[in-house]
Amino acid sequence: MTHVKKMILTLLLLAVLLSQAVVVVSAADQFTVQYKSNGGDDSIPEDDTKYKEGDIVDVLFDPIPEREDHTFLGWDRSSKNTTPEFTEDGETQFEISKNTVLYAVWDFGFDEKNTTSNDKRIDAVVGKALNVKAAATNDCDFVWMLTDNDGEEVDKKTDDGKKSTYDYTIENEGKYTLALTITSGDDEEKTKEWKITAEKGSSVGSDRIWTEENNGGQDSFTWDFLSFSGFYYDIDNGQGTESLVLNQAVSHSNRKIKEGNLVYRTESTSTKFEHSDWGSYEVIGFMAEEYFGGYSKASSVFTSKDMISDGMLLKVLKDEDEKYSLKTGSMLELEDGYSLKINDIDINGDKVIMELLENGVSRGTATAKSGETAAFETKIDGEKITILAVYVDNVFQGAESSVVTINGVFQLSENPIKIDDDYKVDSMEVKNYGKEGNIYFIEMENHKDITLSNDRNVTLMGKIFFEVANNTSSLRFAPSVNRTAAGTYQIRGTAYDKEHGSEVKKWDGLNFEGMYYDMDEDNGVTETLEIKSLSGRTIENQSIIYTSTATDVDFERGDWGSYTIISFMGQKYFAGYTSDSGINNGKSYSLVSDGNLSKVLMDDDEKYNLKAGEALTLGDGYSLKATDIDINGEKVIMTLLRDGSEVATATAKSGETARFEERIGDEKITMVAVYVSNVFQGSESSVVTTEGIFQISDRLTKIEEDQTFGKMEVDSFSSNEIVLKSRQKITLSKGKNESFMQVGNTTMYFRVGDSDDLRFYPYTELVVGGNETQALSVSFTPSATVKPRTNVTISVKSNGSAVSDATIKLNGSLVGTTDENGNLSYTPDTTGRYIFTAEKKNYKTSSSAVLTVQEDSKAMTITVNPSSVFVGDEAIITVTDSASKEPLSGAAVNISGTMMATNATGQVSYIFNTKGTISVTVTMAGYSTASTPVSVKDKAASFTVTNVTISDERKAGKSIEVSADVTNAGLAEGEAEITLTLTPAEGEPVVETKTLTLGANETTVYKQSFKLKEAGDYTVTLTCNGDKVNIPSDSSKITIEEGSSGNILKYILIFIVIVILVVILVAGAFFAFAIGKKRPNQSVGDAVREAVNGLKRR
Repeated sequence: MTHVKKMILTLLLLAVLLSQAVVVVSAADQFTVQYKSNGGDDSIPEDDTKYKEGDIVDVLFDPIPEREDHTFLGWDRSSKNTTPEFTEDGETQFEISKNTVLYAVWDFGFDEKNTTSNDKRIDAVVGKALNVKAAATNDCDFVWMLTDNDGEEVDKKTDDGKKSTYDYTIENEGKYTLALTITSGDDEEKTKEWKITAEKGSSVGSDRIWTEENNGGQDSFTWDFLSFSGFYYDIDNGQGTESLVLNQAVSHSNRKIKEGNLVYRTESTSTKFEHSDWGSYEVIGFMAEEYFGGYSKASSVFTSKDMISDGMLLKVLKDEDEKYSLKTGSMLELEDGYSLKINDIDINGDKVIMELLENGVSRGTATAKSGETAAFETKIDGEKITILAVYVDNVFQGAESSVVTINGVFQLSENPIKIDDDYKVDSMEVKNYGKEGNIYFIEMENHKDITLSNDRNVTLMGKIFFEVANNTSSLRFAPSVNRTAAGTYQIRGTAYDKEHGSEVKKWDGLNFEGMYYDMDEDNGVTETLEIKSLSGRTIENQSIIYTSTATDVDFERGDWGSYTIISFMGQKYFAGYTSDSGINNGKSYSLVSDGNLSKVLMDDDEKYNLKAGEALTLGDGYSLKATDIDINGEKVIMTLLRDGSEVATATAKSGETARFEERIGDEKITMVAVYVSNVFQGSESSVVTTEGIFQISDRLTKIEEDQTFGKMEVDSFSSNEIVLKSRQKITLSKGKNESFMQVGNTTMYFRVGDSDDLRFYPYTELVVGGNETQALSVSFTPSATVKPRTNVTISVKSNGSAVSDATIKLNGSLVGTTDENGNLSYTPDTTGRYIFTAEKKNYKTSSSAVLTVQEDSKAMTITVNPSSVFVGDEAIITVTDSASKEPLSGAAVNISGTMMATNATGQVSYIFNTKGTISVTVTMAGYSTASTPVSVKDKAASFTVTNVTISDERKAGKSIEVSADVTNAGLAEGEAEITLTLTPAEGEPVVETKTLTLGANETTVYKQSFKLKEAGDYTVTLTCNGDKVNIPSDSSKITIEEGSSGNILKYILIFIVIVILVVILVAGAFFAFAIGKKRPNQSVGDAVREAVNGLKRR
């Protein structure tokens, strides 16, 4: 019994010790991570994991807490820090060594990305609204305070929300300070100040052209309807709706407009119909065009329909009150392929029946009497709207026919623009639109960076683009509008409009597109127009002063030196040669001193290749023919032709200039100069290459004192300047176009608003369609390469339309004129290259079009080695016979205008210095012309990822490592973004990303540690810069086992259960023994105590 007792006591003691051990083992080296919101709400992560010392903890960011007027930045192990230790896009792991509390880190302040920079002074224009923007990290109160230089308050404005704009209009010149205080809900404050200088006549917002010299360093520049002629402006009522604001500084070394820093805004306004009886309608300028927003309640004829509130815009095609007299059966041409036909005129009923046609197909009829409006409707977006209205003024009975008189036409497009949050066009996208009071507005921003690349037209949206100067040392650019549709366009200067703060009375090339300004060279303002005295609407005699100043400019061919130009009515004129002009025998000469100006027709350094007998078209009916090429002497005889007749000849060797002179007064001066860069001997023909042409017109413009140009007369002229003054009073009458200066076919006007308030601007007209702004193009049917004696149709077009009566010339000699369809038939008899040009009065002469006539020829094969070419690489071009594979010697290879001949092995070498697709063209007698494109790329990084491995120990809660070799096999340094994704059978994937920077041909080892909480099967994927990496099959799918700490605990628990069961069994046996010894009338408790005491005694 003693042994049983000892065993029971021993087991009981062991059970107690084991239970304590379990507690110790389970508690030892186990740590927790707790998250606290540090002033925020209770939306915090919960981490129930028990960590051992040395374990890697993944910081949780889901959910994140919120706090009024504050922005969550991340987590930190200190509650006081303002810069978080752990952020979603930064550090997200740490090694645990104790129980850890992570505190939320909050910030409140300015959102600098959307706040106007205060690093530099803001230059403001008196009378024009400021445009200072501020944004906060959270909702707050804004208090703006403007003070003058003495600290006196000028203006105060309050606002709330996350964004605010300060748009106060400063009325007086001087220096100001704009202060802004933002206050959060718990009274935390942040402040910012801007220094402002307000001046009259500042270039900000008044000039169209941004120049680094005038505007460099400014953080804001505005183009509006007053300064940019492309924007909608109704001068009659002084309403303009469009503006474009650049909200950052740019320069020649920083040409990138960052995303969101170019802001376009337009607003709706009410305008009167040209036919005043109709009332008014809502209009909005949008992307430099006029759009209809709805018929207002003031309209007496049309059903009121608010289009713009539904985000719908219709283009206004016609709004006029011109008078038209139409007979029965006659047509009035409208826009967009529509026309209005007079079907019947009922004299007795005094009414007319009109039919609307679209491309000849009827769209409906309408009837109207004298004094009534005929309206044509269609359904747009499910609702009827009037798209054409015609006012019938009178129905007239003539002796032979009846006539209807119309003097009001309003037409809309049927194709609406739908404005919504997803509306995007070119570089701009809608950021905000809606209604402010009674005004609808649309705001757009650049959705991507815009680079103001040198010598480029950079598209912004629709027809609007930035024209950028060709100058690498100074940035200059300006908004422009593509004006390609046929019609007459006003090219205007900044408007005089007091209501909008503009009192401009002086114009030059910076604020008036009709005046000359060389953005590339920036030789300063050379042409100005100024009103010296304006009394009411009267400009006094001699008070309009036009001044043009001569300036020296470099030839495009740099080694020719410079020459003198003077601008006149926006045109560039030759004024003389300087002493360093290399094409006039080193002699200076002033043409303007003798009272003469000559138009500059050509000044370029383009490369042209001419075979013997071929001609190059110049200006004013001239052409330049390579008459004879002497290979041995490396010289060429050039012939100058006019209208196909020889004028003069000149000879030049390679590296020399051929000059053609003409006597003006007592002096002979160079009128045409051609630089001969190379004379090349081919297997079949010889080629001369020119790389510089300069031509001035022999049609001189005469300047002499008291000579008149419209209402202006020459006041003085010299070698440096021409001054004209008005020779009479000029009244700016309401609604008039007042012409005041005329040179040749160019007239300058003042456009005056039809209003009691004086508004006007200077303008010239640009006519597009059937004029010198439209070039002719030549094409051949059946193709540009034919056999001898093939009938070829030569077609001449302009902007896609056939041109009749165009003169066709072959190598400068007349061939014939085109028929009514723009065609001319021609049959070549012999093989060769036939060079055609097309000419017609008031059109720009076509560029040369080549017809190749050859017999069936053999084929050539072009091979480029290496096949992958990068900028700066030298490549070997090999030309072989396609059938025999034999190399072809003496083949002419043309790469970007550079001519070379293959050697005995059929090869030439060439260094490709330009990125893009470069065409390699080869010609040779007896062979068809062959060409191949070469894709030349920038040297770039190229990454490969190999040897992907995953550590063998794969248990839950344990650190697992993925490693791989990453190699940059490219030719430049670059970044490799490696993304590791582990996807479980169920649940969310685990994603880890790391970026490596490697130089060319550099290899490094990628390592990424991770820890998975849950056991199970996982799919492993790896990508490098988005491209999937090949992973061995044994690593692409892995199994994560239970962690070792979990197994130990499991075994301990099992052992404890077994011990408890043994104790229970022993205790039960002892209890049974005690009951068996129980005496009659003895209680069970007494029997058990007696048995226990018995064990103690033993």
